Amino acid sequence: MGMGDESYAGGKDGASVTGLSHGMVGGPGWAWFFGALVLAGIVLIVVVAVRALVGGIQRPARPAEHAPHATTAVHILTERHARGEIDTADFQERLRLLREE
Repeated sequence: MGMGDESYAGGKDGASVTGLSHGMVGGPGWAWFFGALVLAGIVLIVVVAVRALVGGIQRPARPAEHAPHATTAVHILTERHARGEIDTADFQERLRLLREE
């Protein structure tokens, strides 16, 4: 063996031809995992940015029975009158009071 042969046979400190020393336990496998995390983070940032610029997900309109106006006092009064819980005179009086407010 000559002077230059030590680097190909493992060298004095045991380093291999690839340059990996004993300090890298497990080889480059952890780098693969870290790279996947970085890529997932970049994709997440892009998705959030696009949603923010476009305006988010458009949700369908709620059905009429769940609309906010469906629980107004006039609507409830009309339903009670239709079910016969109050008579017409009582309905008209209460409707007049509601409209005065």
